[in-house]
Amino acid sequence: MISGGCLAIVALAEAIQQEQALRGVVMLGLLLGMGNLQLGVFNLIPGFPLDGGRILRAGLWAWGKDYYRATKQAAAAGLGFGVIFVLWGLLRIRQAATGELDASMVWTGGWLALIGIFLYIAALASRRQATLRQSISTIRIQDMMVRTVVSIPAQTMLDEAVNRYFQAYGYGGFPVVEDRRLIGLVTVPDIQAVPAETWSWRRVDQVMRPFSESMIISPDVPAIQAMGRMAREGWDQLIVVQDGEIVGLVTQSALVHFLQLRSHPIR
Repeated sequence: MISGGCLAIVALAEAIQQEQALRGVVMLGLLLGMGNLQLGVFNLIPGFPLDGGRILRAGLWAWGKDYYRATKQAAAAGLGFGVIFVLWGLLRIRQAATGELDASMVWTGGWLALIGIFLYIAALASRRQATLRQSISTIRIQDMMVRTVVSIPAQTMLDEAVNRYFQAYGYGGFPVVEDRRLIGLVTVPDIQAVPAETWSWRRVDQVMRPFSESMIISPDVPAIQAMGRMAREGWDQLIVVQDGEIVGLVTQSALVHFLQLRSHPIR
């Protein structure tokens, strides 16, 4: 659109034929128009993560019904085009150095090689991300949650909570219950936000984070959804609930550790 608008201005300026007054406008419009046109054409190269690669991924996804496989295939095309641009740029540099092309083509070759490197790195990162997301999509919360859940009664004083629960178990947070009903979550930052001299007369239910649906999750939910919710809601951990009962906890650190173990299996 920008390219078309700039070229239309050039055509209009030339039609007026006031060369001296509009020569600068013509040159600027021509430069901007051709630059944006070249950028648009480059962006349509069918290699992810360029727009052309996204179109290719959409087509492969529609054909194979597998989003992650389509992403990896489109990223592989991006890797191929990245290598082609690098080789093309190096060839231009060699030809300019040997006199086959004008010496100014050295800069053109350098830009082609840099563009190829950028495309290769971006495509490689996209492929790795797709592989990781595919791996995560197969993992369920129940595969990695902490099953030994310790809950803190709502009426517990903070000093008792610190000594009996946080220091004893080393967890970063605990569900808070009242009459076996989940009413909130208390974490280390929640305790630290309260002056230590008041811990002996402040209760857990006075400083906890009140219950909300965003803090609980089902054990059969994919781990990637848990990661997304934690990032979106600002939770460091989620309480795993099944049939109204607390059956586990899942934390960001557990997610990261589990994924590291899956990425580097012990032999």
